[in-house]
Amino acid sequence: MKFKVRSKAAPMLEVLLAHQDKDIYRQVVERVERLKGAVTVCADATQVTENLSVDRPCALLLDVAFQGTFPFQLIEQVKTSPLRQPKVILLPSVYNKTAYKKCPDSLYGADAYLELHHIGDRLLPLLGELFPALSERASVVTAVETAGGERQLG
Repeated sequence: MKFKVRSKAAPMLEVLLAHQDKDIYRQVVERVERLKGAVTVCADATQVTENLSVDRPCALLLDVAFQGTFPFQLIEQVKTSPLRQPKVILLPSVYNKTAYKKCPDSLYGADAYLELHHIGDRLLPLLGELFPALSERASVVTAVETAGGERQLG
């Protein structure tokens, strides 16, 4: 008699979050879990590079004021990595939430820029654009929004 052993499926997407704000973490986790993904918080550049050794699609959400390194240096480092090249999404570092904000002039090699207040409505479509294999799932999840708010998919 033969048995098939099923292991827990690996996440469809690994998101590395290099941002220290707990509210941002909560919002990112809520969105990424809808895509059957996993979020790992990285406290410094060393943790980012260590986590890039896992072989699956990866997105790096990077705070433009990430502690311990300049974003352009970290982007250059991960983009030239022989292991894999993640899609990098820059996130602003906002200390004064009422201050005027504008998009940066340069992304320093990043693939996209996302304002913090758009994580709820733009993160999933953006991940769908950056990872075509996820685009169908991302469009289904975002289409579930209704006038009364968001519903969870089963």
